[in-house]
Formats: sequence, C-alpha cells, structure tokens
Amino acid sequence: MDDEGTLDRAWMAHALDLAVTWAGRTAPNPPVGAVLVKRGAVIGRGVHKGPGTAHAEIVAMDDARASGHDPAGSTLYVTLEPCCHEGGGKRTPPCVPRIIAAGISRVRAGSIDPHPRVSGKGMAALAAAGIDAALGPLERRAAELLAPFSVWTRLSRPFVTLKWAQTLDGRAAAADGLSRWISGPESRAMAHRQRSEADAVAVGAGTLLADDPELSARDHDGALLPKQPARMVFVGKRPVPDAPRLSWSPGGPAWLVGPPESGIKDLAKRVTGGRCIEWDGRDFGALGQALMARGFYSVLIEGGPTLLASFLKAGMWDQLSVFVAPSILGSGTPVPGDLGCPTLADALRLDGAAWETVGPDIHARAWNTRAHPWAADGGRDPCSPD
Repeated sequence: MDDEGTLDRAWMAHALDLAVTWAGRTAPNPPVGAVLVKRGAVIGRGVHKGPGTAHAEIVAMDDARASGHDPAGSTLYVTLEPCCHEGGGKRTPPCVPRIIAAGISRVRAGSIDPHPRVSGKGMAALAAAGIDAALGPLERRAAELLAPFSVWTRLSRPFVTLKWAQTLDGRAAAADGLSRWISGPESRAMAHRQRSEADAVAVGAGTLLADDPELSARDHDGALLPKQPARMVFVGKRPVPDAPRLSWSPGGPAWLVGPPESGIKDLAKRVTGGRCIEWDGRDFGALGQALMARGFYSVLIEGGPTLLASFLKAGMWDQLSVFVAPSILGSGTPVPGDLGCPTLADALRLDGAAWETVGPDIHARAWNTRAHPWAADGGRDPCSPD
C-alpha cells in the first residue's frame, strides 16, 4: 500500500472513531464522523449528533474556520456519503453544495448512503464539480457502523441484535436454572455498553420470572450510564405475575409486548404505567412497525432461548453477539433454543463471522445473510479485506 493509501486509512479510521462516540444516539439518523486534513494535518473535526443538528461535514468545516484554517484545498474524510437532497422531512440543508463552495479538493467517503434519495448521487455531484471523490477506505467498518440506518431505510424495522452468554457446550443455564455470571466481568461490561447503545433491551417472560432482571446499563463501577434503554418483556398467552424490579428499576421505561389474552393491558397498568404493545406473536412485520412507531430503532434481545429462537426463525434479526465462557456444564438449558434444523443442510448460515477475546471469554459476532450491511452492494464478501 502506498503512503497516500496508508494515510487515507488512518484519517478514515479517525473519522470512524468520532462517529462511534455517538453510536446509538442519533436515530433516526446515522452516526457520522468527519475529518478535514490539509498538508498532512487535521484542521477540522465533526460529528453528527442527531436530527436537526448540523451534519458532520459542516461541523468539521466550521471547526476548521473557527481555528483560523481555510478548508479550500483540503481532503474531507467522512464515514457516509455527503447528502445532496432537500425536502422529505429533512431538517438541514444538503452538504454537497457547501463542500463544493468551500473549495475542498478531495473527498473520501466510508460508505454510500443507502437512502434512495441520495445513494451515489452525492458522490456523483462532487465528481461533476471537479472534486476527486471516491469510496473508501475501510468500507467494511463504515458499513457495520451504518448497518442500523441501512436496516431502518431498506427494511422499515428496527435493527435487531440477538445477544446471549453460553458455556462452550452451548448451555445458557445450569440444570438448577441458575444462569447469572456465565460470562466474565469484562464480557458483562461490554454487554452493558451494548445496552446503552440500544433503544430497548428485551427478554422473554421466562427470564422475567426466573431472574426478575433490572435490565439497566451500567459502567464498570456500577453507576448508571447516561443513556438507558427501555426495558421490554415479551410475554406469552399465559398471565404473568407482577415483576417487582420491572416496576422500580432505575433503568429506562418498562414496556410489555404480548397478545391480548395474556392480560397484558392489566399487567402493564400495574407495572409499566400502561406501556404495552399488543402483538400476536406471529406477525413480525407488524411487530417491527409497532416498535418503530414508538421510537425503538434498535432492539437488543437478551433471551431466553425461546424468544431468541423465535426471532431467528422469523429472520427478524441483523446481528448476533454471543459471549462464550471457558466452561462446560454437560446439562442444563441449551441456547438459542429449537430452530427446527434437522440436518446440516438446514442450518442457519451467517455472514461476516468474527471473534475476539474479552477477558477469559470469546465474543463472537455475525450478521444475518438476508439483512447484513453488505446486502445493498450486491453481497460483496464481508470477509474480504478493505
């Protein structure tokens, strides 16, 4: 790789790091980071902080000017293709005309915008104005960051992550039903950060009855993180008794999801202030619409096995996040539950599988073949190098 390519990767990585600082807080907009570089030095930085606020490119240009730098002749590294459209509920003016007017000579974008009103048009407009505009580098990392926005835009439902902890032999709980602390403290800290980035964290009625979980997001010292997800429980047709911690937990607001025959409305009046979603347990399209209508753009499903299996079988998931502890039970509750795959040919196939060590555990992550962030570009191999 030449020097220019190496520097491009470094500056794009910087822009992506900026975007990550606001991941989970910009919905329904995507998190975007931008860096302006001139003569080998950063002259401006920007990050988008949510609907109605300036886009990252504009923030970076304003930052440069506030520091006495002229953006003219600089390179703009931005994690998402600059926008070029107006209207349709958009609250801010398009970035492309501002970039052209500023005299920026070179633009590198981490990902094409999946929104049909933009999708490639922003880059084309920049090129037509004589700007050296190209996609990359670090396209895969940018696509992963953009994945929730891509799902909202293409599939009109929340971005769904299925998360669980298990032993090496695939057990989520011991034979006596105990399931807490399968994974180590480092894994639990990562899981709490995942909660903080989600709009809602959900469990099934079985987990509610067995563990009465708090479902809050905390730091390593046990203090509540600034952003708390809504706490959501999926209940079945059988009535569910009151869950004390669901009523008084210091986390986000509590919600119940389930069919009318479960007595969900009466239970919600007692423990969630009436917050509930009536759902028949079968129509996942209707569930996605109901969740989005209430502002849940990202949902973290934490179990139990029956709930996880239902989302897997329905295909309503986008990412798996599995913490594997170095222990063997030999019995107990298997996870994620029965998927109805009698042969290897029927097995659920995943994309972009990756592993990392987290303390004593292994954290495995993979994407839904039908909804992964590379689907929009024709299925480019997610394991290919950037």
